[in-house]
Amino acid sequence: MRKLLARLSQLSMVVGFFALLSDASGLHSVLRMRAPAAGAWWNAHAFYFMEGAATALGLLLALWIGVRLAADADRLKYPAPIALAFEAALLLPLTHLCARIARIGADGTSIVAPGTIAGFTGFETGKFLGKLLITAAYFFKTLAFAFLFGQALFGAVLAGAILLARGE
Repeated sequence: MRKLLARLSQLSMVVGFFALLSDASGLHSVLRMRAPAAGAWWNAHAFYFMEGAATALGLLLALWIGVRLAADADRLKYPAPIALAFEAALLLPLTHLCARIARIGADGTSIVAPGTIAGFTGFETGKFLGKLLITAAYFFKTLAFAFLFGQALFGAVLAGAILLARGE
């Protein structure tokens, strides 16, 4: 189970990092020059790939930490695979929910850092670094909210497993 969680976490990090850099750098423009349909599709979906990867990574980290913290998890029957199945089933709705929650309170106009960065690095570099900062903030906020949902989900599965184990 640990290898599966590690591989899924690595996949989420790679997809999230690529989508984060792509969204911040405007990679879709380069892709549109070579394959216009693929570039348009990637432009429309890169942000959601990033948010989905952040949600998946948050859920997987919550599961990994939950399994580590639950001392009785080895004695109980399959709480980690059950929680992983619930996380897989809830990934899309939680992605939309966490992405919406992550957008609350921060937008590109209220952040002072991009202007400050542009003052130090120049306009073009500052523009890229500002977009990267905003996109990374969305990524980590989504990851944090997904982590909280994942901890609650694992807690519910663990509580159910404990109740079922006591009933036997």
